[in-house]
Amino acid sequence: MGAWGHGPFENDDAGDWIAELEESEDFSVVQAALEAVVRPGTYLEAPECSTAIAAAEVVAASLGRPVTGLPEEAGAWIAARGAAPPRIVGLAKQALAAIRSESELRDLWEEGDGFDEWVKSMSDLEARIAG
Repeated sequence: MGAWGHGPFENDDAGDWIAELEESEDFSVVQAALEAVVRPGTYLEAPECSTAIAAAEVVAASLGRPVTGLPEEAGAWIAARGAAPPRIVGLAKQALAAIRSESELRDLWEEGDGFDEWVKSMSDLEARIAG
């Protein structure tokens, strides 16, 4: 899985996505990451889920509710762009619901150690996005 912890940025996919975020001028890269997992009837692959969770964390941080351990690069990007538009906030909520309900990432955590911590991390993120 390329993960060393249950946190949103403790995996290779999220780290790679942060590099993409740094090069983007607006929330389009965040939107694309979230839209990749909001596809009814599609089994969601782990890499796309990990990227979408990182994007949702950027949304939460842009609303003034960052996770502990938010990468400095993401913090700087948010500081330069401000809060996510409401449509992106709504998309983040949909993406997290999709990942939690049925996804390869959920299955991988459920089969291994740390599922409870992953669920807590996801619940915390959802709460921070909801406000």
